[in-house]
Amino acid sequence: MRRPLLLATLALAAAIAAPAGGAEPRLAEVPEPPLDGLEEGVRRRLTEARAAAAAAGPAERPRAWGELGRLYLAHDLREPARAALAGAAALAPENAEWPYLLAVVAQRDGEPETAERHLLRTLELEPGDLPALLRLGQVRLQRGDQSGAEQAFGQALARGEPAAAALYGLGQIRRSQDRLEEAGELLARALALQPRAAGIHYQLGLVFRQLGDESRARRHFAESRRLEAFARRPVELPDPRMLAVQALAGGARVRLARCSAALGREQPGAAVADCRAALAEDPDSLEARHLLATALAAAGELEEAVVEYRRVLAAEPDNAVARYNLGSALLEAGRRQEAAIELQAAVDADPGDPDAALALARVLAGLGRCAKAVGVFDRVLELDPRDSVARRQRAGCLARLERFAEAESELRRVLLDDPAQVAAGLDLAALLARGGQAAAAAALLEPLLPAAAGTPEEALVEFQLGSIAQQLGHAEDAVRHLARATELAPDLRDAHFNLAAARLAAGAHREAAASFATAAALDPEDADARRGEALALLAAGDVATARERLETARQALPAATALTHLLVRVLATAPDPALRDGARALALARETLGADPSPANARSVGLALAAAGRFDEAAAWHRQLLEASRRGGLAAERLAELENDLAHFERREVAPPAW
Repeated sequence: MRRPLLLATLALAAAIAAPAGGAEPRLAEVPEPPLDGLEEGVRRRLTEARAAAAAAGPAERPRAWGELGRLYLAHDLREPARAALAGAAALAPENAEWPYLLAVVAQRDGEPETAERHLLRTLELEPGDLPALLRLGQVRLQRGDQSGAEQAFGQALARGEPAAAALYGLGQIRRSQDRLEEAGELLARALALQPRAAGIHYQLGLVFRQLGDESRARRHFAESRRLEAFARRPVELPDPRMLAVQALAGGARVRLARCSAALGREQPGAAVADCRAALAEDPDSLEARHLLATALAAAGELEEAVVEYRRVLAAEPDNAVARYNLGSALLEAGRRQEAAIELQAAVDADPGDPDAALALARVLAGLGRCAKAVGVFDRVLELDPRDSVARRQRAGCLARLERFAEAESELRRVLLDDPAQVAAGLDLAALLARGGQAAAAAALLEPLLPAAAGTPEEALVEFQLGSIAQQLGHAEDAVRHLARATELAPDLRDAHFNLAAARLAAGAHREAAASFATAAALDPEDADARRGEALALLAAGDVATARERLETARQALPAATALTHLLVRVLATAPDPALRDGARALALARETLGADPSPANARSVGLALAAAGRFDEAAAWHRQLLEASRRGGLAAERLAELENDLAHFERREVAPPAW
C-alpha cells in the first residue's frame, strides 16, 4: 500500500539532489510524514502534491515546492512543511510568502528566535506588512523582548487598521509593567474588536484581579473557559496568507478547526457551514455536533440549536457546558420554563459554575419564583461573595417578596464595596422612594451622576431624580432632570410621560402636550399619554385640538373608558357651542355609565342632557344623583360640583367646562 508514496519520495529527493547545471541551490529532502491518521481524501491530495513537486521543471519548481509546504502546513504537518517551504524560499528568495509561512511554522514549534529571523526577512521584502508586524510582536513577547514587541505592535497600530492582536499584546506588556489602568483600556479595545477571544477575557481577568475587582475578574475567567472550547486562539490575526493555507485543508478535524475559528471571528454563518461539513464526514462526532449547536445559536437559529444540543446530551447527559448552552438557547427563544429545567441540570452537573447558577437564578426570578431564586442567588454568592450583579438581583427578588429591609441591606452592601455602582444606587433609590423616603433617595442619586456620565445609566439617574422631585413637589427640578433624561434617551417613554406631567404641574401647558404626544408616539397603546395630551391642550385653551385628539385616540383605543369619559365632558361643556355635541355626548355618556356606574359617569349624563337642550331632564337627573350621592357619602368637593351644575340647569344653561 505504501510503495507508490515511497517512489514519489525517492523521486523528489533526486530532484533536490541533482540541480540542473548548478543553477539551483542544493536543498534538503522533504521528510515523508505518517499519513495513517488522515482521511483518504487528504492522503491522496498530499501524495499527489509530492509527486507534482518531484516532477516539476525548473520554472514550476518554486511554486510546486511552496504549494507542497502550504498543503502540509494546512494539515499541521510541520516538519515536512518546514522543509518544503525552506526549499521554496531558496528557489524564490524574493517571494515574501515563503519566509512568512516559515515563521508560522517556527512560532507553532515554539522557536521564537527562528520565527523572528523569518519575519524580519518578510518585512525586508514587504515593509509594513501587517500580519508580519503582528507576529513579530508576538514572537518578541514570547522571548521576553518587551521593548521590541512594543515597537512592532506600535508599528502595526500606526497603519490605522483595526488590530486586536496589537492591542492585546500591548495590554499584556502594560499588565506586566503594573500599568493596570492602561492595560485594561487596551484589552477592552481589543475585546470590542473580538468579543469571543478567550485569551483577551483571560488577560482582563488577570487585570481586574490585580485591581482588586474579583467579581469582574471571575466573570472574564469564566467566559474565557467557556470560549476556550470553541475558539482556542487567543486572538485572530488579519492574515490572508494563512487563511489561504487553511482553505487548502480537508477532513472533519480541519472543518472543526475552521468552525471554531469562524466562531471566534463572529462569523456564525461560516461556522455553521463548516460544522455541517464536519458532521457529514464524521456523523458520530459529538464535538462537531456541539459546535454546530453553538454556531446555530450564534446565527439566531435557536430551534435548530436546541435540537442539536439535545442530541449531544442524549449521548452525554452529564455534559454541564452543553446543559448550560441549551438553557441559554431556550431562554433566548423565550422558552423560560424549559430553560429553568436545563439550567438547573447544568448547576447539578457542575455546582461550582457561578455562571450557570446566576443564569438559573435570573430565569427563576423572571418566572416570578422569587423564593427559589433567592436560594440560588445565595449559592452564587457563596461561590463569589463580591458578585455585585448577583447581590443586586437578589435584592430585587427580596423586594418582590416584600422583604424590604433585607433588600435594602443587600443594596447598601453593594454600594459599600463600590460606591460608584450606579445600577445598585438606582435600585436602592427606587426602594427608598417607594418606602416614602424620597429625600433620602434623591440624596443617594445626586453623587452618582458623575459616575454615570457618558453611560446609558446617566439617563436613568436623571429620570429617577426627576421622578423623585415630582414626588417632593419640586416642579422646576423635576422638569430639569426629566428633560435631560429625554435628551440622553429619546426612546425612554416613561421619562417623556413624567416630563409632561411635571410641565403640566408647572403651568407649561403647550410643552406638556408635546411631551405627552411623544410618549404616546413611543407607545400608541398608552391611553394615559393620549388623555394627558388632551388635558394639557384643554389647560392651554385649545379645546378644538383637544377634541380632535380625543376623537382620534378613541378610534385607536375604543376600550379605553377614560378617553371616552373626557371626550363626553368636552362634547358637553366646551365653552364654544360649535364644539359641543349634546346628542353624541349623551349617547357616549350612557354607554360609559353602563360599563362603569360611577358618580363621575353619572354626572356626565346630566351634563350631556343639558348640552342637548334637555334642561328639565338634566335638572331632574342631577337632583336624584345629589340625593344618592349624599346618602353614599360622596366627598364635599364632588357634591359642590353637582350643586353648581344643577344651578346652571335650573337657569337653562349648559354647565361650565367640567374636565
